[in-house]
Amino acid sequence: MKKLHLGFALAALAVLAAGLIHGGIAWLAASLTWDPVETSFPAWSMFVIVLMFYLLAVAVVLFVWLVTWLIVRAVKKRRLQSG
Repeated sequence: MKKLHLGFALAALAVLAAGLIHGGIAWLAASLTWDPVETSFPAWSMFVIVLMFYLLAVAVVLFVWLVTWLIVRAVKKRRLQSG
C-alpha cells in the first residue's frame, strides 16, 4: 500500500514540477515578447494559464489515486472477511 501512495505522490509531484517549469518558461517568453498594445493581459498571466492545465492534470492523478485506493481497500476487506 505504501508503494501505491508513493507512486501516485511522485506522479503528482512530477506533473506539478513540469507545470511550474513550463509555466516559468511561458512567463519568460511572454515577458520578452509581450506587446501591451495587442492585449490587456499582464505577462504573468501566461504562467497562470499554463499552470491551470497542469493543476487539472494533478487533480486527475489524485482522483485516480483515490479510486484505486478505495478499490484496493475494498478488496483487502473482502479477503479478510472471506478467509
